[in-house]
Amino acid sequence: QKRAFGIQFDESKSCEKASMSRVQEPEEVDEEEQPLEYCIICKSEKPLFQAVPCGCKAFCKKCAMKLATGGKCRVCKQMFSELRKF
Repeated sequence: QKRAFGIQFDESKSCEKASMSRVQEPEEVDEEEQPLEYCIICKSEKPLFQAVPCGCKAFCKKCAMKLATGGKCRVCKQMFSELRKF
């Protein structure tokens, strides 16, 4: 057995077996982004609008109307050109 970078290696195992023991399955990710529970701005209303093109579903109607001309998404910080009802 060898030790490198604080990790103990067992030379009797093949590289494939040794590497497989350290691989973790990725977490399942929804293909479609789920909306936030509350509007990212006012934090009181349910979101009904998503930013385009990023797709963040984070804005209630009242706050979406204030941001309708575009700007920077409050969730992912990307520039958006419009908000669409989802």
